[in-house]
Amino acid sequence: MRVSTVLLVLASLITAGCGSGRKATTLPKIAIAIMDFEGRAGVDSGTVQVIRDAFASEMQKTGSFTVMDRKMTAALIREQEFQATQQGQVVESGKIHSIRKMIGGSVGKLGEDYIFNIKMTDIESSGVDFAISKIFNGDLEDIVEDFLPQLVAEVVQSLDKK
Repeated sequence: MRVSTVLLVLASLITAGCGSGRKATTLPKIAIAIMDFEGRAGVDSGTVQVIRDAFASEMQKTGSFTVMDRKMTAALIREQEFQATQQGQVVESGKIHSIRKMIGGSVGKLGEDYIFNIKMTDIESSGVDFAISKIFNGDLEDIVEDFLPQLVAEVVQSLDKK
């Protein structure tokens, strides 16, 4: 009985994270801007922007990114540039929000398949971190719920490899 009680207490401590003596660390979120996606053959611009907005939401849900709203960022940059000129300062647009990465992409249709091309670019170096091309075979209505979470998981995985 006593041995089982000791084992139960040890198991509880290990499960709770108290047995390791290490504190959990979290990596800082990466500030990213998601540009408008381009619509290719068979996908109109309105549809592709709905997909882009859903993609941005999925990226935010991962907890790995701070997604900067592109339109809001442009307005903020203009305002900060205006304020800086009033004070005789110069503002570097790329550094205003500490945006480190930019994601662009396109969605097109080839036969019954939707083709997704996603590219992540480093703002400072302008180098492409990675490019992903994925095919979705299904109904347009299923892209947001069924496909985008998988695509975002691959983006996170590709960034982790870098």
